[in-house]
Amino acid sequence: RELLDLTKKFAVSDGEVSVAEAHRLWEACLDGPGVTDVEKATLQHCLKEFRFAEKARSFLEHKLKDVKKGSYYKQIGRVKYAKDLLDMAEEASKDGPMNRTSAAALIDSAKDGPGITICEQRTLEYILKHSDLSDDARSLLRQEVTPKYRGKSYYV
Repeated sequence: RELLDLTKKFAVSDGEVSVAEAHRLWEACLDGPGVTDVEKATLQHCLKEFRFAEKARSFLEHKLKDVKKGSYYKQIGRVKYAKDLLDMAEEASKDGPMNRTSAAALIDSAKDGPGITICEQRTLEYILKHSDLSDDARSLLRQEVTPKYRGKSYYV
C-alpha cells in the first residue's frame, strides 16, 4: 500500500512521476530482503495507472524486468550492496585480477537506469576496496566512485 500511496503523491504533485521519484519508489521496494511479488505487482499497476516521465518509466520497467526470485541486495555486515554488481565482480576476478573491460562492463551495469543509485555507488566503492583488480580496472573504477556528487543528488 505504501508504494501505491507514494506513487499517487508523486503523480498528483507534478502531474507525473519524475526520474528522481521513480528512484525513490524503487528504493522503497528494496526495504526488505528483495523485491516481493506484491511490490512488483504494485509497481506494474502504478505504471499502468499513473503518468510517468519517459525516463522514469524506462528505469522502473528495466528494474522490474530484472527482478528474479531472491534478493536484489546482498547484505555485508549491516550494509546493503547491489547483488548483481557484486556477482559480476566476483565472476570477473575469479581467475585473477579483474581487467579494464570487465570493470567497464560493471560500470555500464551500474548505469543501467538514468544514473547510478546510491546503493550502486556504494557497491562500486566496496568492489574497489575489496576485489582483486588490475591497475587499469582500479583506475577506471576510481574515476566512477569519486565522491564529487555526494549529497548533491539522489543519483549520480
